[in-house]
Amino acid sequence: MSDATQTDIQIITRLPVERWREYRELRLRALKTDPQAFGQSWEEAVKHPEERWRERLIDAAQGKSWLVFAERDGELIGMSGAFQWPEDIEANRAMIIAVFVDQPARGHGLGERLMQAVMEELRAAGLASAILAVNPIQTAAVRLYEKMGFRVIGTEFNLMGTGEECEETVMERSLRS
Repeated sequence: MSDATQTDIQIITRLPVERWREYRELRLRALKTDPQAFGQSWEEAVKHPEERWRERLIDAAQGKSWLVFAERDGELIGMSGAFQWPEDIEANRAMIIAVFVDQPARGHGLGERLMQAVMEELRAAGLASAILAVNPIQTAAVRLYEKMGFRVIGTEFNLMGTGEECEETVMERSLRS
């Protein structure tokens, strides 16, 4: 999973558990940079012990959840993931979460590459569809998801990392060819 451009090399990859600190740093940066985009606050996440970060990477390695990362020059610059609530398991789908690209790397298709990578993993796991919830003020994210074939199926209220409740747009797309 790699792609070279003339200006830099970006790699889409999984992370071994030994790189949990880098994952933690990226996640905390995402929550600090774009709290309106996530259902968790920086203040909550910074308190998680080492074991929590390690478990997330272990779960992804074992196929219990999915996490992919973008790396440039040895530094993590983006991520995307998915997991399943019990109702998702019943519906044979996964919920896309934690989509983030560092601000300097935005606008160059990296978010789309991350989404494609995680959806490839979901397809390989035999899932029928992917679902996500997006804060409608995240217009670039909404456009990306629409471009990738996600369609609005409803709305739901969620507490965002800002501490404010938000009516998020729920979107879904088939993973079948």
